Amino acid sequence: MEIRENSSLRLLLMRSTALLLKETLRERASYGRRLQSDRSAYFQSQIR
Repeated sequence: MEIRENSSLRLLLMRSTALLLKETLRERASYGRRLQSDRSAYFQSQIR
């Protein structure tokens, strides 16, 4: 009983951690794209 509880808890923890990691990566990717577009807009305004 104890071992099964522990393994299911660990599985739940791993699943939530994977979900959190995926969300973090997606956030970082969207942030990087926004940063890049901001930087290119800044350089274009400097060129003009």
